[in-house]
Amino acid sequence: METTITGIAFLDMLQEFLIPQLDEDDQEGRIHFQQDGAPPHYLGEVREYLNTRFPGRRIGRTAPIAWPPRSPDLTPLDFFLWEFVKDRVFVPPLPANVVELRT
Repeated sequence: METTITGIAFLDMLQEFLIPQLDEDDQEGRIHFQQDGAPPHYLGEVREYLNTRFPGRRIGRTAPIAWPPRSPDLTPLDFFLWEFVKDRVFVPPLPANVVELRT
């Protein structure tokens, strides 16, 4: 029998299965959690729980990192990683020669 996932069922799945697994893998607290605006993902209890588990690292509707509207086709690489990489690659100009490094 096929059933619809409710916000409470989604929260239970997060608490019982997904988050414990992520906690094992994310010892340094560097995981960003991304979800779309599906109704079960948007339940207040779900958002509150994820905001405590991923402070400032949740990507979604009304999240600290906002999910772009009408963009269900974006992946974490399209949305977050490329901005992160761009910030690391495009740094202030490097010195023109080694002499400038010594000063």
